[in-house]
Amino acid sequence: VAANALWPVAAIETEATRHFEMGQPEDWRTPEVVADATLELLSRDPDSFTGNAVYDEDVLREAGVDDFSEYAVVEGTEPGPNSALLFDPAFDPDADRR
Repeated sequence: VAANALWPVAAIETEATRHFEMGQPEDWRTPEVVADATLELLSRDPDSFTGNAVYDEDVLREAGVDDFSEYAVVEGTEPGPNSALLFDPAFDPDADRR
């Protein structure tokens, strides 16, 4: 059994983001980005991948995803790293976290 932590880079469209007015729909991604990253994590060997804290984008990039536009709530927008910056003010979206 593996134990890893997964965090979204951009805010995810949920009732919480709407209720607490955490940005606008242009700032959000769909929940599918977290679901896809979770599925990717679950496909990894738990003996060799455990005890990690990872961002959804990093997991999906390692799986070959390089276009995140399908996850934008508002077509044509690129939500920023507002979720990552919420807990890690030094988050650098251009850093190589692999």
